[in-house]
Amino acid sequence: MYGAWADVVNVYVKTDASSPYVQLGSNAMPGCYNNSGGYLSGSDVDRAYSTVLSALMGRRKVRVLYEINEGSTGWGMCTIKSLFIM
Repeated sequence: MYGAWADVVNVYVKTDASSPYVQLGSNAMPGCYNNSGGYLSGSDVDRAYSTVLSALMGRRKVRVLYEINEGSTGWGMCTIKSLFIM
């Protein structure tokens, strides 16, 4: 699913090897936790993470392609597959 264009609100990174969690503006990712966030996923998380940080620092909007993880709850409800930056 494609989300709406939105600002990056927060990025949460654990100190272990898990993927960063990205929180976007309101209703940017319908069906996800708070309709606004998910974990980065894919083979090149580092590149996606760099894109998220660039958008956050430059105050640019992003649009994500995401997948709803059926049966998951909390932050794990969705994964972000790709990002577009405005």
